[in-house]
Amino acid sequence: MKRNLKVIACALLAVTGLASCAHFNYNNNRYSTRAEAVAAAKADIAATLAGVVPTKDRAGGSAAIVVPTRFVIEQDGVRRGRFADPEAVGYVADVLELAFTGQGDVVAHGQVFDRTEPFRALDTASFDAHAFDFKLFLVSDASGKWQWLLSTGAGNQRIPIAADATLKGSARANSFNAAVARAAMDLRRQ
Repeated sequence: MKRNLKVIACALLAVTGLASCAHFNYNNNRYSTRAEAVAAAKADIAATLAGVVPTKDRAGGSAAIVVPTRFVIEQDGVRRGRFADPEAVGYVADVLELAFTGQGDVVAHGQVFDRTEPFRALDTASFDAHAFDFKLFLVSDASGKWQWLLSTGAGNQRIPIAADATLKGSARANSFNAAVARAAMDLRRQ
């Protein structure tokens, strides 16, 4: 699914490779239009989501899943070469946005929590999630590296979340859900 770091890596590599080119690369395949490449990313994400299974050790409760807005993704998530074409930058942002919002779909489909609700925010770390037991949110640093974090709804403690990087596709997505569930249980014990 878009949770796959390979999707993000492919997208980031595409920025430098797409500057003033007439093609778009996704997952080592070349597409003649941006729409075709985005459709391939959506299909990849759908295939991954289809293999997500309910998490064995569920966290229960509720979670706000907070993803940055498109503006933040374009500003913080797309590395631009000196000659980066705006169409290429837009395409990379498309793929990143699909990947990030799709991660929320993975968590919801994996039934880590009893209830999830997706949100978009300029500042995901400051997003008010007091109405939820947990907040799963994505932040970036100045270098464009993204990190998922889980906190209580009040946001007092934060635990970094990562999938098993040795896995691919649905297996990686399922490992992400297991990591979220473990982090939620750790937060409850604190």
